[in-house]
Amino acid sequence: RKHSELKKSSQKTESVYVDGFTPTQQIAGIDKVTGIAIDEVHKKLCLVRYRFPSAWAVGQDGVYGLVWETASSIVLRYGDILSVEVFEDTAPSHGVSTNVVLRVELHIIVKKTATPTHTIVFLDRRTSANSVDHRAAMAQARHWHGVLQAAIHASEVRAAREQEAEAAAAVPAPVVADELRKLAQLRDDGVLTEQEFQQQKARLLT
Repeated sequence: RKHSELKKSSQKTESVYVDGFTPTQQIAGIDKVTGIAIDEVHKKLCLVRYRFPSAWAVGQDGVYGLVWETASSIVLRYGDILSVEVFEDTAPSHGVSTNVVLRVELHIIVKKTATPTHTIVFLDRRTSANSVDHRAAMAQARHWHGVLQAAIHASEVRAAREQEAEAAAAVPAPVVADELRKLAQLRDDGVLTEQEFQQQKARLLT
């Protein structure tokens, strides 16, 4: 599949077209080697690797720009994200109070044994710390760090709820049978009315 490069800023975003995946947020690294998209409706993540642009053309969005080809894309669930970290490579600037920043990257570790690491580059040239380019790169890296951390948290919450539901549903049959016998005895002894017995019985069998 091919898609066009939107000419809106120096950090351009290529649209991701993958069957069954609807990106709600997406971005390509400044080096145009890798990208990332997230489908917040279906709780999925798409890791993208790009090839070099091949020509100028009008893309599916109607914007005239460079046509980029997706070399590969991997769609994962939120639960497949293991960790995410912002990496900043700096070099001391001798005699100057301001450090030099060399790179700003986002490192993503996923449950994919063939390619467990995915790196997005937001800055790949020397610049002063706190320069406009550095601040913009860090803002984007931190934004995506927050997005993916939220995805990890959502997956953990969902997994915990599923475990609780499974535990509640996995009440051993002998325990239920024993509780029913106790309720029946309480009914027979007059402690419970028939209506109360039926209500407690329904609760146990739900």
